[in-house]
Amino acid sequence: MQRRGAGVQLVRKVAAIPGATIRPLEVARARLDATRELDRFEREKADFFFATRNEYLRRAAEFPQRFRVIDSTRSIEDIQRELADIVGKLA
Repeated sequence: MQRRGAGVQLVRKVAAIPGATIRPLEVARARLDATRELDRFEREKADFFFATRNEYLRRAAEFPQRFRVIDSTRSIEDIQRELADIVGKLA
């Protein structure tokens, strides 16, 4: 598996997975359970996650009708309400 050179292609693959999300690095790391062993994805260096996030933000700016940027630093309840509102508008 190619690492850094495949960043954009990896973002596209992840984006194609229904329900896939990428959270800001700080939030994702904070939500990990420190009592378990990290998997291969979680062991990636910060530059991988920053590059992936930046690609999603670029795509959101380029295709605002297809992407929504969700502030995941808020409470899970607030995020769920926002997601429900977004999904409700799709129906």
